[in-house]
Amino acid sequence: MNTYATYEFYIESYRRFSSDKATEIANEDFEHYALLASALIDNLTYGNIPCEDYSEEVRYCCCELAERMFGLDNSESSGKEGIASESVTGWSQSYESSETRQSSAQQANKEIIYKWLSNTGYLFRGVY
Repeated sequence: MNTYATYEFYIESYRRFSSDKATEIANEDFEHYALLASALIDNLTYGNIPCEDYSEEVRYCCCELAERMFGLDNSESSGKEGIASESVTGWSQSYESSETRQSSAQQANKEIIYKWLSNTGYLFRGVY
């Protein structure tokens, strides 16, 4: 399976306008996250994206999804993921359930895909 975006596109086009260095994916990690993002795009577009035509919308979508997945993996390893509330006096922490986190992650992924691909026809589920 091919990825919809290359590291060169990610750095030169997608990241060009971003000032947030915390979520920037390193070259050695990009292929993994781009592959995950491409698989999710294929799943939610029902394979409607032609192999020879990776439009800018598809490539930007892949980059944003890859960066989001990378950010989620990094926040989980830092131990801050899933904290729903925190209080200082008498210190207590409340956590979200794993189902809530998974559901909100899936919804965010769908919103990213819809944002980039809603006007392309790739989300069409019917028969042509």
